[in-house]
Amino acid sequence: MEKLIEVFNLGGLPTAPLDSFLELQEDFKKSDPDKLSKLQMLIITRGFKYAFKAWKDPDGKLWIIDAHQRRKALIALRKAGFTIPNIPYEPIFAIDKKEAVEEIAAYNSEFATKNPDTLLFKKYNIDSDTLQRFNLGYEVKATDFGQLSPLFPQEHESDAVNEDEVDFDIPAAEDTTAIVAQPGDIWLLGNHRLMCGDCRSKSDVSALMNGQHADLCVTDPPYNVNYEGGTEDELTIQNDSMENDLFATFLKQVFSIMFTILKPGGSYYIFHADSEGENFRASLRKAGLKIAQCCI
Repeated sequence: MEKLIEVFNLGGLPTAPLDSFLELQEDFKKSDPDKLSKLQMLIITRGFKYAFKAWKDPDGKLWIIDAHQRRKALIALRKAGFTIPNIPYEPIFAIDKKEAVEEIAAYNSEFATKNPDTLLFKKYNIDSDTLQRFNLGYEVKATDFGQLSPLFPQEHESDAVNEDEVDFDIPAAEDTTAIVAQPGDIWLLGNHRLMCGDCRSKSDVSALMNGQHADLCVTDPPYNVNYEGGTEDELTIQNDSMENDLFATFLKQVFSIMFTILKPGGSYYIFHADSEGENFRASLRKAGLKIAQCCI
C-alpha cells in the first residue's frame, strides 16, 4: 500500500517537485532532531498545509525564503518510504539573491511577544499536549513543595507508623477548574522529580533527569488498540490509534531516549498489548535495548 503524504493547496498556488526547492538560509538556524521528528509526525497525521515561500531567480531556480525545516522533514519522510506530491509555494519578490536573503531576515523578525497568559487556546479547547506538538516553546520551571514532606516519613519514623493510623481521606481541592501544572514544570517531591513534559523530547527528559541516570525505567505507553472507556464519558487515550509505521516511529523515539538515560545494565519494564508486540520488540531492538523476558 502506497504511503502518500496529503498536500493541501486551497489557494491554488503554483507547485513544484520537492527537489526543485533550494536552501538559502545556510547556517541561519540550527537543526533540532527532536523538533524535526515532531514536524514529520505532524505532517503524517495532519497533512502538509503550509506552502513554501520561495524566490525564483532569473534562471528559474526556486530559493526557499521560509520552509527550510519543512523541506528537511519532507525529505526525511520520503527516505522513510512516503510519496511526496508536488509542493505549493508562494512566490516572494526580490530583485536579487541579496534581497532574497534580506527577506529571510524580515520573515523571521518578531514584532510582537507571545503572551504566556493567553486564553486563546483554552477558548477553543486546545489542550497542552496538542500545543507541545507545535513547539511553541516554554521555560522549565521548578517548584519545591516542601509542605509535602510530612507525607513521607523519615527513616527513624517509619517503625512508628501504623497502618490503622494513616488518614487516607484527602480533601478535594476547592477549585478543580484551575490547571496548575504547565508544560516544562518540574515538581520536586522530596528526593523525587515529576515533570509535565514530553517523553519524546530529549530536552524534556534531560531536564527531568538533571544529569542523573536511572537504575530502572517502568513505562506504560499507549497500546495502539484504540481504547474507549466503558463509562458515560467514553474516555479515550491520546496516541492510541496510529497508522502502523507512525506507531513504530513513536515507540522508537521514546525507547531511544529511554536507552540514553538508563545506567549500563539498567532494567526496564514496558507494559504493552501483545497485538502490537512486534512493533514494541522491533522498536526496542532499534533503540539498542536488550529484550530478556516477557512477564504475563
